[in-house]
Amino acid sequence: MKLTPLGSPFSFVLSLTSGSVGMNNNTGSLFSIFHSQQESDVENCFHIPGEYEKRDVSVYIQDIGAQYSLIKLYAEEVRLVFFSSSNAQMPENGDELFGEVDILIFDKSSEGLSDTEAKKLLEKIDPRVIIFSKESSEFVKKIGFSTQEVEDFSFSRALLPTEKTEFYMM
Repeated sequence: MKLTPLGSPFSFVLSLTSGSVGMNNNTGSLFSIFHSQQESDVENCFHIPGEYEKRDVSVYIQDIGAQYSLIKLYAEEVRLVFFSSSNAQMPENGDELFGEVDILIFDKSSEGLSDTEAKKLLEKIDPRVIIFSKESSEFVKKIGFSTQEVEDFSFSRALLPTEKTEFYMM
């Protein structure tokens, strides 16, 4: 599998053996998920909280407040979670909402979760890989995570780290 940014903040295409799934956070507080690289593919676009399945990909969109996006995507035995925060407090049990995570795509704006709250949340979730958006670079510097900057991220279940979390910036 390969995760490639689309150019606008927090928008990606996930290339799978069965096709592509796109994620776009420019449509409001929740993601639009589209099953092609065309953001205008409105017929296959969904952004309402709920569970969806298409082309061997399971997607769960959870509404955890007006200023958060939490998308769980399961494809080819890998659990990806896309999280974006701004302008709100995380619910008390916020870390429980994530479930088990292999790869966390994390966008921390300058507003919303404090740096301390965000760091604690990341430690509780404990994914195998965290990919930060470039918009999160100030946050990453403040909390001292050492990241590797990448243009895209290729992975499979077998290639994911097992001992320590790896950090990337995309």
